[in-house]
Amino acid sequence: MLLTGIKPAGVHFSVLNAIFNNTAVILPLPGVPQTGRSLTQTLQYVDADWAALAQSTLEAMSNDLPSLEAVASRLECLVFAGACLAKRYGDLIASKIKLMPSPRSPETGQLPTIYRHEHDFRYDWNYFQFHPAVGARFVPMSAGVYELVFNRTPATELYLPILANSYEFLAQDLYAKHPTIPDTWTHAPRVIPPIHGEKSEPIDFNRNVCSFSDTSATLEQVPGG
Repeated sequence: MLLTGIKPAGVHFSVLNAIFNNTAVILPLPGVPQTGRSLTQTLQYVDADWAALAQSTLEAMSNDLPSLEAVASRLECLVFAGACLAKRYGDLIASKIKLMPSPRSPETGQLPTIYRHEHDFRYDWNYFQFHPAVGARFVPMSAGVYELVFNRTPATELYLPILANSYEFLAQDLYAKHPTIPDTWTHAPRVIPPIHGEKSEPIDFNRNVCSFSDTSATLEQVPGG
């Protein structure tokens, strides 16, 4: 596994995931900006099955087709964590290589996901199912989004210390349903009211910004991330 440019999720991928799944981790040179070209150069000297990348790296890679195709020829899949990846970038990348999100929040870290055998990674690359052991529950909010909630149960209280003094934890992370497949979700950014108090819907806002042809990349700031 090649890990590049993911700071908060680095602990999960380089330590927890490496130990639990007996995964060998390949770290890039520190201080070198991670791009599709630098990833391609790294893969000329090491063998890896998949890479965990930051959203910004994937967005830049979508504008560098030769590097994207070179990476796709050397890796089985790409995983991204943290901020949401705009659909137009993800669609292009998923047409070349298997692309998978790794959902997380500052309070929980990475959350385990599962996929149906018939899951279409080409068109539904941004959708996933939470592992049942997580005990995830979704509370309807506005504009078709749901807030992730964890209930305190005997099975989860040993692993979720955030539930020590309460029976539920509101993660403040928003998700949207798949239009046709049950229990399948995609991550949406948190709603952070600006100083003037107006709230914008994150899914629509991200989609509108990325619809402009002059927009080459977007950056989402997540509190505590």
